[in-house]
Amino acid sequence: MIDKSKEATAAKLDDDLAEDSSNLPDMQVSGTVLDAYVEHMDKAEKALEQKNVPGAIIEFEAALLLRPNMSQPYLMLGQIMKQNGNMMEALRNYEKAYDLQPNNVKVLGNLAEVMFELGDNEAAKGIACDAIAIDDSFVPAIALLATVLGIEGDTDQATELLRCAIEEQPEEASLWHALAQLCKRQGDFENADIFFQEALRFNPTSKSIQAAYTEMREEMSSGMLN
Repeated sequence: MIDKSKEATAAKLDDDLAEDSSNLPDMQVSGTVLDAYVEHMDKAEKALEQKNVPGAIIEFEAALLLRPNMSQPYLMLGQIMKQNGNMMEALRNYEKAYDLQPNNVKVLGNLAEVMFELGDNEAAKGIACDAIAIDDSFVPAIALLATVLGIEGDTDQATELLRCAIEEQPEEASLWHALAQLCKRQGDFENADIFFQEALRFNPTSKSIQAAYTEMREEMSSGMLN
């Protein structure tokens, strides 16, 4: 079931964006429409670098007014919403990006992740499989598919999927992270600890990996996982 607070946040965002539309940057820029589109996309990226999320949203929306058939602004808006926990608005943007580029693995990977966060594991698994069918080395889809398989109890297939992927891409921290979580779920805390350390070795600044590893070690120390 979708959290009502998320729906309320999505509704509020709609109101905010409607209000912001009156403040969109001037569309009368020199050069072609494509030049103007690129200019707004560049400004949006710079706004993100400066952690000016509202400004980035305005620029991406402005870019879409010029080139509504481009998927990248929708993809970036989806990522902004996802990072801020607004999964319903992220889903809406990713679906628009998908309509424009159904074979884009980045779009598929993000769409699958949002469906997973919303609790629709079956849809997440299907979309992840679609992405892997296009690019069988696409790490986000592999990690997500393995996670869903593990939750569903198909741990052997999930483990094989991750180990094969790690053989091909041994420095991908998200694969080690997914394998660590899978081992933890099975009660294999010794290997989970090893795999968490591998994940952190390749991505030591990942907050999600750090948090998951810390949580497991705290639970082990308190006896909750014994």
